[in-house]
Amino acid sequence: MKSFPELKTNRLYLIEIKNTRLEDIFNIYKDDKVAKYYGLFPLTELSEAKKEIEFFRKRYSENTGIRWGISFINTSEIIGTVGFNKIIDHHKDRIGYDLQSQHWVKGIMTEALEAILDFIL
Repeated sequence: MKSFPELKTNRLYLIEIKNTRLEDIFNIYKDDKVAKYYGLFPLTELSEAKKEIEFFRKRYSENTGIRWGISFINTSEIIGTVGFNKIIDHHKDRIGYDLQSQHWVKGIMTEALEAILDFIL
């Protein structure tokens, strides 16, 4: 498998999402505020978070998308995700992101989006 590109900003690491981060992903998507905007019902079981991680990893291995975990530089907890999916039929890419609601309105997603746009453009 190709090497996963990890990115760094002033405050953040954008890292590969592995199964070892199952609880972090669960904590993001169990929040009904986050799940509402992601198009899911809030997660209630770790197995549901594992399916999300498998989906992210499959998209990367098939070269149809990429999803980074977002963590602060001084911690290891993933507090959100950001990435894009290729829409083959329409020759477009779609950016998606989510963030634990307690971290909203702090400029975190703006910083993460700038990093991935610099990476892909």
